[in-house]
Amino acid sequence: MADAKAACIAFYAILQFIFGIVIIVAGAILVVYIGYLGTISTTPVTELKPGIGNTQHYLSDYTTGLFKTCCDAVTMIVQPCSELTTNDLNDYCYFDENVFNTGLNTPEADCQAAIDTFEKEFDTEICSNAAITTVSPGRALKSFQSGAHAYLEAYWLPAGIAFCVFGSLIFLAFFGSAYLGCCASNPKKENQSAGSTAGTTQKSGAPMTMA
Repeated sequence: MADAKAACIAFYAILQFIFGIVIIVAGAILVVYIGYLGTISTTPVTELKPGIGNTQHYLSDYTTGLFKTCCDAVTMIVQPCSELTTNDLNDYCYFDENVFNTGLNTPEADCQAAIDTFEKEFDTEICSNAAITTVSPGRALKSFQSGAHAYLEAYWLPAGIAFCVFGSLIFLAFFGSAYLGCCASNPKKENQSAGSTAGTTQKSGAPMTMA
C-alpha cells in the first residue's frame, strides 16, 4: 500500500517538474522575443547582435519579410546584410534568406490582420504609400516593427511574466511532492524504529506485577 502511494506521489512530482519547466520556458521565450523586437525597432540592423541561437537576427529577418509583403513595398530591395555598406537606422537587410522568405510568404489574410492590429496600436498608417515611397521604406519598416513591439508588450508581456511566475510555483511544488514521496516510500523503517524504541523502553522499565 505504501509503495503504491509513493508511486502515485512520484508520478505527480514528475508531472509538476515537466509542466513547470515547460511553462517557465514558454514565458521566458515570450519575454525575450518581445525584448528583442524592441531592440530591433530602435537599432540599426548592422548593429544587431545575434541573440540566443541567432533569434534576434531571425526575428529581424522575419519582420522585414512580413513588412515587405504585407505593405506591398515593391520598391524595397532587400539584400543580404553582408553586402550592406552603410550603417543607418533606416537601413534594412536580411541575415538568413530562408527566414526572410518565411515572412515574405505570409498569406494575405494574416497580413491584413497584422497591419490592422499594429497600426491601431501605433496609431499611424505604417503601410501608406507616403510612408514607403516618399519618406523611406526603412523608416516605415521601423514603424512597423515598433507597432508590433507595442502590441506584444501591451498584451503578451504580462502573459510571459505570469507564465514564468506560475511555472516557478509548479516547479517549487515538485520538491514538496518529491519529499512526500520519499517519506511515503519508507514507512517500514519508521515503524521499525518506533518499535525498537518501545521495546527498549519496556525492557528498561519496572517489572510488571500480577494483580
